Amino acid sequence: MGAPLAGHLLDAGHALRVHARRAEMMVPLAARGAVACASPAEAARGAEFIFTNVTASADVEQVLLGAGGAAA
Repeated sequence: MGAPLAGHLLDAGHALRVHARRAEMMVPLAARGAVACASPAEAARGAEFIFTNVTASADVEQVLLGAGGAAA
């Protein structure tokens, strides 16, 4: 679900920084102009909005508040 959403944002001309726990998931988006980031913190740096697409509460906590999380 995250990759199609990101694709629509790219299609609409938005600048996009992405992070995925599996790096290979970022390759198609980077090929379309997204900036692939090494951590959620890097992806969130300077962002006006942050979208997450993780399925479990523990994963949300890790992505947002864990080491290298978006809230860092």
